[in-house]
Amino acid sequence: MPTDIKISNHAINSASLRIIEKWHEDRKQNEGLYSWLVRICEEALTDQSDCKRDRIVHKGCVLIFAYGNEYPTLKTVKPNRHVYQTRTR
Repeated sequence: MPTDIKISNHAINSASLRIIEKWHEDRKQNEGLYSWLVRICEEALTDQSDCKRDRIVHKGCVLIFAYGNEYPTLKTVKPNRHVYQTRTR
């Protein structure tokens, strides 16, 4: 388990309620919700070469981070409404 990203309890709860379909579509075999969140956070943060952003859109989700001295924390996650609006048009 990576130690360089922390996932808050609120983020896990939000993911289970708001983006569970995204997890089902994107998860790897035997990858639970927590492990999937860690993986997509690592991907999203790796893609950011500029300054630390508190909101990153990745895989149709808005990931909201807080940055500490040692590592970033995923505070919450929600669906990217813009993606859903684009799909329905």
